[in-house]
Amino acid sequence: MSLYNPAIKRLGGASLSNLRAPQDRVARGSIVFNAWIKNKDMKDDNARAGFLFNPKSGTFDQYVEFQSDLGCTFGSIRPSGELNSFEEHVIMMMPQTINFFVRPLYIPDCWKDCTWADARWMALRIAKLSRADMERSFTECGWPPFAQKVAVEKLISRRNDLVKAFHLEEDGINEIPCDV
Repeated sequence: MSLYNPAIKRLGGASLSNLRAPQDRVARGSIVFNAWIKNKDMKDDNARAGFLFNPKSGTFDQYVEFQSDLGCTFGSIRPSGELNSFEEHVIMMMPQTINFFVRPLYIPDCWKDCTWADARWMALRIAKLSRADMERSFTECGWPPFAQKVAVEKLISRRNDLVKAFHLEEDGINEIPCDV
């Protein structure tokens, strides 16, 4: 994750509330991703569009939309990045609903249109991340190794919540052992 990643030629903002956002499965399902990392600040200003660099062609030729500001993640409302307040569980199951443990500062309109299928689709993508994928994502963050380990273990626990809640074992996805 980089504020100014040289592999992306930034174009500007990407709406999560207007234009085609409510019809975009990725935008609708992003509620699951943001709950997983406990991102409380997912306003339109924190979503960007750009072109991704293609090493085969040597050009920026693939349009992408991405979240560009994850400063309010992994913690509680004030101390973001405070792993002691980053809970190991992401979901509270109710008889007819799945409730996420996150109190966003802003709710994009596309989240209001998220269906079970959209949420399950995103949960499946998150669940396909391996322990090695998560460990690799923290290797360059600057946190000490013990903090990286805590973050990975809590993300795996939260991933496992998604596996159970969305019945991803039906897709061959199993829980990963973790030690929170």
